[in-house]
Amino acid sequence: MRLVLCRSVWGLEADPARWPVVLPDIARGGFDAVAMPIQQVHVARLAEALQHAGLDLVAQVFTFGRSVEDHVTMLRQALELAAAAGARHAVVQGGRDGWPLADAIHFLRAAEGASSATGVPAVHETHRSRILFNPWVTERIVAEVPAVRIAADLSHWTCVGETMRLPDRIVAAVAALTHHVDARVGWEQGPQVADPRAAAHAGHVEAFERWWDAIWSTRTAAGAAELVVQPEFGPPPYQPVHPATAEPLADVNELNEWMGARLRARYGRGLPAEPTTR
Repeated sequence: MRLVLCRSVWGLEADPARWPVVLPDIARGGFDAVAMPIQQVHVARLAEALQHAGLDLVAQVFTFGRSVEDHVTMLRQALELAAAAGARHAVVQGGRDGWPLADAIHFLRAAEGASSATGVPAVHETHRSRILFNPWVTERIVAEVPAVRIAADLSHWTCVGETMRLPDRIVAAVAALTHHVDARVGWEQGPQVADPRAAAHAGHVEAFERWWDAIWSTRTAAGAAELVVQPEFGPPPYQPVHPATAEPLADVNELNEWMGARLRARYGRGLPAEPTTR
C-alpha cells in the first residue's frame, strides 16, 4: 500500500499570495498533497497553484446550520467546490455531537448521495463537537452506516475521553473504514501536545503510532491501494503557548515536517535529504 503524504497548510489558507512560494516548497519537502478548507478559498486560483506545484488537493469541508438539512445543503455545495478544484477527497467536519442517532445517520447517508453526484468522496472526521466526536458514539453510528469513510483524527478522542486507552474493538472497527489519517499527537487534556519530540510526550507518541500502525495494517490487509496520512499540528490556539509571552512552545512547521519524515520512515518511503523549514 502506498503512503500518500498530505501537508496541512493550516493558517496559510487565507493568504493566497504565499501559495506560489509555499506550495512548491511543500512538494520539494516530499509531500504529495495539501489539505485546504475549500469553502474559504478562491477555487480556480487554488487549482492553478496546485497544478503548478504538482500537488494533489484534499478539500476540508465544514458544515453549519440550525437543521440537519442546513448541514446537508452546505455539504453538497462544498463538495461541488471540491469537484471544481479537482480534490481527491473531502475531509468533512459535519453535523453536531448533540444530534440524535437518526439525524447523524441521515446526514451520513445524504453525504454518500452528494459524493456520488459530485465524484468527490466524503470522508468524515472523528472530531470534537461533530458526529463522530467520541469512540462509543462512533461505534453505534458505523454499525448503522457500515460503508462510511472515516478520517481518523484520534487526538480528539483522547481529549474528549480524557484517556490514552481507546477501546481496541472500536479502533479496529474504525481502522477498516479509514481513508485518511490526521497524524497529530494529542493527550488527555488537549488535541495537541506542545512538542511531540519532547521526552515527556514519548508515551503519547508511542500510543498514537500504535493506533496508526493498526490502521495501516488493516488497510493493507484489505487490499487498499493507498492511505492518505497528514501531519496536522496547528497554530495557536491549538499549539500551546507561553502564558506570559504568548509565544508558541514549538514551531508547528518544524513539527509537521518532523512528523512527515517519521511517517515516511515508518511506512516505507525514503526521507528527503533535509526536511525544509520556513
